Amino acid sequence: MSTGPVRARGSKPLYLPGVERNPKPGLYKNLIDSARDRNAEYSKIWDLFAFQPAVTESLSRFTQGVLRTPVTISPALRELIAAWTSFQNECGFCTRAHAAAAAELLGSEDLVRSVLNDLEASPLKEKDKALLRFVTRITRDLPGVTAEDVERVRKAGWDDEAIYYSIRTVRRYPQERVVVLEEELQELLLVPPLDLVVVLHGVRLVGRALRRGALRVEEACTA
Repeated sequence: MSTGPVRARGSKPLYLPGVERNPKPGLYKNLIDSARDRNAEYSKIWDLFAFQPAVTESLSRFTQGVLRTPVTISPALRELIAAWTSFQNECGFCTRAHAAAAAELLGSEDLVRSVLNDLEASPLKEKDKALLRFVTRITRDLPGVTAEDVERVRKAGWDDEAIYYSIRTVRRYPQERVVVLEEELQELLLVPPLDLVVVLHGVRLVGRALRRGALRVEEACTA
């Protein structure tokens, strides 16, 4: 008899089966068990969080604060910034995950797709485009950012609080620009590829739980 973990139909195993088969009690184990009971595919990053939840708890809290604290920039736009930054860094996994969350919060997959394809030609509001131009500057040339760059964002209608959270969203990762191709990221995370449709479905399920008050975003971390 196999001693491996029960796996949902179509779900690929982690490259570390010892991690996948040893989730610790908690929110992520519950989510995994629920998905397996329904024979549903789920975000494999849950296995990483379930293996050592005490270690990843601080990351979840930090992500919760950066992306969901009620401030003058919406969570939807912060998710779009995260998707845009990941796209600039050529990180396919993170681009798809954040794009799916942004599409759910903005209510438009087409808008998110148009922004990623061509920011200037997209129907995004000019105020929001100004902010994305600013975060592009941070992503590509942080040492070259000047007071004039910040002032242009203010003139577009953003206050310092919104600018602060935009910067924190971009710089959630180590304070250097790291270009990671999708295959390299998967090797680092030890997680197989995940289709955008699967990610979006997971975001919608988590969104319903959030609206019911049954789940905090930090517990449902998908980024």
